[in-house]
Amino acid sequence: MGNSCSSGQAHKDKDTASQRSEESPSYQLTCKKSSVDGAALAGMAPSAVTGGQLGQLQTGDARDCKKPGLAKVLRGVASSSISDSMSLNSPIGAPGAISELDRLGALGLPSATQALHDAALLLVLGRAGLAKPQMKMNKIVVYISAADSQDCCVEKGMLHSEVTSKLRVWCRTRGWQLHVVDLHWRTPLEAQRDHEFPRLCLSELARHSEYAYVIPVLFLNSSLGTPLLPLTIECSDFRVAVDSADNEDDRLLLSQWYEVDSAASPPCYRLTERGNEDKGDEERRVLAVFQKVLSVELRDAYLTTVVEQEVHNTVLMSQELARRCLWINRVFMQQTGRPEHDSVSEKELQRRLAILQKDLKSQLVEKHIARAVVAGTGMDGVQPSIPEHAQYLSGAKAHLAERLKAAAEAIIEEHASRSPLTHAQGIHASMFEELNSHTVFCQKTAQSSVNREAVLNSVKNYIVSDSTQCLVIVGASGSGKSTLIARAAQCCHQWSPDAFLAFRFVGITNMASTVQNILSSVVNQSSIILCGSQYVGRYDIPKLCEAFQKIISEIAQQRPTIIMIDGLDQVQGFNSASLDWIPTKLPDNVKIVITVAEGHKEMCPQVGETLRAKLDDGCFINMPDLTKSEARSIVMTGVVQYNHSVNAAIQEAVLKLVGECNIPLHAKILAWRTSVWQAWGARAGGSGSAGGALAALEELCGESRLRACLGALTASRHGLADHEMVDLLAREKQFHSLDTYLPWAPAAIFWARASARLAPFFVWGGDGRARWRDRALTEAARECFFPQAEMQIRKKLVDYFEGKWYEEKDPNLIGRLIPQDNKITAECFNARKLEELPYQRYHLCKPNLELFAFEKFFIDDTWIFDKISALGCGQLLEDIGLLELADDDAPEHVRFLKEFLEINSFALNYDAKQFYTLMYLFLEEKSNNGGVQSEICQKWYNNAKHPPIPSLVPMNLAKPSTMGKNKKDIIISELFDTKTYDLVVRLEKCEGYVASLSTEREEICVWDLAKCKKVRTLQGVTHPINLVEIDQFRCVVLCRRELRVYDLNTGTFITSLKGVMNQKMPFYGLHDPSHLVCLSRNRMYVNLMNTDTGDCVTTFKAGEDRFLNSLLVSGDGRMLVCGDETQKPFPLLVWNLSSRKLLYDLRIPHHDFITSLAAITHEGSYVCVVALELDEPTPNFIVVYDLQSGTLFKKWKPGRDTASLAISSADGCVVSGLDDARILVWDLVTGNCRYTLWGHTGAVTCLRLAPNGGHLLSSDIRCRDRSIRLWDLHSGTLISVFTPPERVSSCEILSGGRHVALALESHKDLVTLTLMTNGSDADESNAEKCYGDPENEGKIFDLRDKELGNGC
Repeated sequence: MGNSCSSGQAHKDKDTASQRSEESPSYQLTCKKSSVDGAALAGMAPSAVTGGQLGQLQTGDARDCKKPGLAKVLRGVASSSISDSMSLNSPIGAPGAISELDRLGALGLPSATQALHDAALLLVLGRAGLAKPQMKMNKIVVYISAADSQDCCVEKGMLHSEVTSKLRVWCRTRGWQLHVVDLHWRTPLEAQRDHEFPRLCLSELARHSEYAYVIPVLFLNSSLGTPLLPLTIECSDFRVAVDSADNEDDRLLLSQWYEVDSAASPPCYRLTERGNEDKGDEERRVLAVFQKVLSVELRDAYLTTVVEQEVHNTVLMSQELARRCLWINRVFMQQTGRPEHDSVSEKELQRRLAILQKDLKSQLVEKHIARAVVAGTGMDGVQPSIPEHAQYLSGAKAHLAERLKAAAEAIIEEHASRSPLTHAQGIHASMFEELNSHTVFCQKTAQSSVNREAVLNSVKNYIVSDSTQCLVIVGASGSGKSTLIARAAQCCHQWSPDAFLAFRFVGITNMASTVQNILSSVVNQSSIILCGSQYVGRYDIPKLCEAFQKIISEIAQQRPTIIMIDGLDQVQGFNSASLDWIPTKLPDNVKIVITVAEGHKEMCPQVGETLRAKLDDGCFINMPDLTKSEARSIVMTGVVQYNHSVNAAIQEAVLKLVGECNIPLHAKILAWRTSVWQAWGARAGGSGSAGGALAALEELCGESRLRACLGALTASRHGLADHEMVDLLAREKQFHSLDTYLPWAPAAIFWARASARLAPFFVWGGDGRARWRDRALTEAARECFFPQAEMQIRKKLVDYFEGKWYEEKDPNLIGRLIPQDNKITAECFNARKLEELPYQRYHLCKPNLELFAFEKFFIDDTWIFDKISALGCGQLLEDIGLLELADDDAPEHVRFLKEFLEINSFALNYDAKQFYTLMYLFLEEKSNNGGVQSEICQKWYNNAKHPPIPSLVPMNLAKPSTMGKNKKDIIISELFDTKTYDLVVRLEKCEGYVASLSTEREEICVWDLAKCKKVRTLQGVTHPINLVEIDQFRCVVLCRRELRVYDLNTGTFITSLKGVMNQKMPFYGLHDPSHLVCLSRNRMYVNLMNTDTGDCVTTFKAGEDRFLNSLLVSGDGRMLVCGDETQKPFPLLVWNLSSRKLLYDLRIPHHDFITSLAAITHEGSYVCVVALELDEPTPNFIVVYDLQSGTLFKKWKPGRDTASLAISSADGCVVSGLDDARILVWDLVTGNCRYTLWGHTGAVTCLRLAPNGGHLLSSDIRCRDRSIRLWDLHSGTLISVFTPPERVSSCEILSGGRHVALALESHKDLVTLTLMTNGSDADESNAEKCYGDPENEGKIFDLRDKELGNGC
């Protein structure tokens, strides 16, 4: 395509030996012609492809099948092209899956770490050269393409104001961004008919396609738009055109408009620069000549319109985008016909239009094509005041709203299913997202042309040496330190194949801006390598320092450990210069590489000074200045990158300025400025300084416009997203126009042009925000835009994020702005507002920071809760750091808040719904130790006592300060050191009571949960393992391999049942108060035992030599289900215990039942069990049998392995916990998945249903996810969550979900969690009740002698 990056080569065979221009076409077609006759296509009326009733929008059926591909191939793709899979290839080792060598290198890691997805494991190991990070962020871009912007301006206006504005709000409720790109408006840029506009469209499309999910929306009616002259033409093709011209005037005309560009490689003919006054009729004559003399193939390659390029770069190049693309095709019924004798140009456009429409119909999903025939001639366009037109617009709006939302839902679902950046093995997704962002930046930065091989070799020599001190690389801002660290990070796995690497680039993410956050992030990553879990200790610098040094020392004993921090001097916040975490002498096998810049007033000079005092002079390496040849090489490489070709005059001017470039940044800026000189006709001059670049932009873009745009970007905390920038500019009157249907449309175009022009100086983070790439650029922007306007800019940001602009309801901004509430949904928060407002208010309040400490950011518990929910503790601690107050000088509420966050950071970062629970525990201890003085803290305390959200509050948990004696910040072993209680059993016959079993201490206890009180203790019970209730007080206890009957009320041993159990499968269950069933020792039959006498009454046997491997008894004792591991495939055997008959032998061919994952309803109507397909390595699935008929009732395939299973007849559902941390609730009646419950960070291996239904308690018995969650099964919502200070060995839920019992590692008592809500009172249900005989209350019974006396 001969437009924004054009030269045509479609007519040539791909095996030709001829060279091509470096500026190849955006797309090219093969020489294969369309099957539709060209003459027929040329005469086809546009209405021939439309249909349907008058004024009504017609869409196709819901066929989603992909249609036959087009006879088109991509040759010489331009840099703006889009493919189905966008990824960055590292220059050092292409990203890919973990090799066998790397897998062996991971063998020494904890089992939880080894179990991570390959992509996540590479991120955790720090394999920057091998990792394939996720490029797509949580962002959807609706890209609007229109052949005739005026013809469809009403439809586009409706789309913006009534469809995408609502979709943007909906996406935000799902935690996603939505940005709309629409550059097709009647603006001077579009009207000037040069190549800047198509270049801008394609570059914007390419930028968003790399990081976001694009949904193309195409308005293509009866016009194809205006074809452009090709920017470049291959020499051979141009000569053919000249030779084929009819007369000398045509040949002269072509020669005047095109001249040889010898600087291009290979040379080509390039369109000459002409002012707008020189265009017009003569340009149309040149176009007409090309249309006459060029072949069809060459015309298809060179003479294209903007919309053709956009369609090609989306629909025709990507099946993914074709699957999403929406096409609105509207024609007028009495549309003015074309003249009887069309011009050559008109015939050519109609031919191309017909081909394009045919291509679209063959590629798009039928339901995404909307056709409409509208009454009228179309002379005045669509008129909403005309009823037929209003009907059409209503149908178009409904169609676009429905299909866009469906596409967005599909994108979000697909992203969730494919993304490796999810909770896994107890590790929070935010950890993987942080590592992914740094890896993306590392791979992008390593592609820079700055080599610095000498310094890189010095880093290599340090890494492989025996040095025990840090290496500090010092250089000016812009000297290439980030590129150096990026390349070193990618080379590390070559220098030291088994090494663990943690690298961070300061300022790239929110969690990489303060020492505290960076240190926490590195400690968490290191802890995953060492322990398989994240750090759970206190979130303050001393504790983090201690943990960091301990962890890296432990890791270094197993593998080399390398830490790289780029830009440590750029850290922000109070105590930012704290370098206590850096040891003066490193442990063996540990290397730390740091880069700093010195002498910049906006940076933290104490960092460099502290490092100089802390380390020897030999630990420092200075980045050398560029030599003239190095600078020349960087400049000329950049010139080719930004321009492909420049004329001799500009080259000469550039080379004169090369001597002023002593650092790579200046050389790159100088190279970038050549594109300004060429593209915008500016004079060749100026230096390579950042300030000079901004000054040149001000001259070209307009000072006030650029100040409004880049001033806001510079003032923001961590950058601005596309939609935020357009929102901010849209309110500025200077960006309004009466020529565009939407007054604010020029604002969107200006930002697109600015971001395209400044692309080399921006970095787009994983959060979708643009930031300055280098600190020197940030400083230059501040000096340029802040002196007179800083406060004004910050006030605008405050007003925007507080929602004041939205509340104004400016008619010029209808559909542009959206609400700015703190909380969007119960689970989704306005993170951008919560992040940005405190920062902007801090700068506005700088003269009086004492008052800032009493703003809502530090006193309103609702704001604090929202902020932690959205951003975690690190961001709030960063806000507190803005106060720059030592603890002794801070107000009580600030001091308490900081301490509270540091103590409880792990639990709050896991889930902030624990906020009021933890605040209550914290302030309760403060109150008991000396009181809470300030009114602010008193208010917090009162609110925590009556929390506004349901909260699980521990009634008898020891004080947080004393819990530190047993609490481990770093848990190396996955095994419990001490299990105080091995099992907690709910006593169904005595509501409100549970029994606990301690195998090691040989003890059974009965607990009144409401009173947090132990009411009975039975000691000397030989090795108790399990307990089943018989009646109100009697129970059967599995003691080693023997079943014994105890009375828990009187604390007496009653009898032992005869025989011994199977050692590995000691399964049993209650039939009635006098009988139980148990698996025999040899597992060949089931014994029915009398619990009064201990005798065996009868046995159940399915046949000879059949070994049973499970036993389930329904709650009413009527049905018995056992698994049989002898038969192939494994069957389920079902007995009726009342009739003592075998009812069913259930089996599925080629499948085995995993009987350890099975559950039965209380009345025995249904049994569910996990099954595994024998011939295919697919995830296991769930089957449900109707035990009334013995038939397969339901079958569900969750797509991931099931780790736990429960069934509830009261709730009519089956609940399955999956290994990917999800919980699925399946409806027993409809068979549908009723709810998907998210929140756990590890496999859900334990499910407990409330006895009366309605509530579910979930946890992980391996404690990779150490929290418990309480769910409402009626609504599928999370009620509350609690992360205890120690690991949970067992848990149980009581009726109504009001109480939860927890057994914690090393904790002497069971912990009672009570569900508290605003206005709830203490539970009085058991206040007047007593367990059994009142005289036995609290007694301890020693049964050692009594058990021996009974012959046990």
